Amino acid sequence: MFRLNFYKLNTKKDFKDFIKSILTSSTDVEKGYIQTLEQKEDSLHAIFYLKVLVEEKISDPFGGTENITYYSYQKIEFFIYKSEKYLLLVIKDQPKSLKKFIDYLKNNDSLFFSINNFNIKMENLFEKIIFKIIKAKFNDVELSNNAFANIEVNSSANALNDFNLLQLKGSKKLTKLKIIEDFDDIYFECEFNEKASFLLKIDYVNLKLIRHIFDKYIS
Repeated sequence: MFRLNFYKLNTKKDFKDFIKSILTSSTDVEKGYIQTLEQKEDSLHAIFYLKVLVEEKISDPFGGTENITYYSYQKIEFFIYKSEKYLLLVIKDQPKSLKKFIDYLKNNDSLFFSINNFNIKMENLFEKIIFKIIKAKFNDVELSNNAFANIEVNSSANALNDFNLLQLKGSKKLTKLKIIEDFDDIYFECEFNEKASFLLKIDYVNLKLIRHIFDKYIS
């Protein structure tokens, strides 16, 4: 099980020069080091390593405290690839902070470098053909002129269709889905929200799977 987060990259350099730059400048683990896992003409799968100093306060057996410092390594597995419209950055199991990693990418492009979030138009999923939708979460569902609620629908077939059976005519906001996804004759659970963050219960990740998820639910 792992999480994927999708972002749009805006670079001044073209794809080939940008990838070449981030790889050739990868010589110092204290500033950022790239380990290439797979590189193709239109994609890169790699791991970013950064040596960081960690400061912690620990307790001793006598009720006192002691400050300790040690070095650790931040590790970020990522994909960069080109689609028809976008240059994408996909992070596997994203850590709390991406600042040093984004700074590294920016330093290898230009002042014009930027990164943007993708937002999924969840309402369009009512018309998508999805193998099985086992859970749907709605926020701000209008029950009457004065009453609103958050509703989570669990289903053995299609939670969106089951929600429609309630025949609620007011406003609603679909914020999260849990589905059974069909990919290469493999079926697995996939949960995602409007901010293009996907939790996948599957044992592997590759660019083909990432393209499938992006093309079906985000683009």
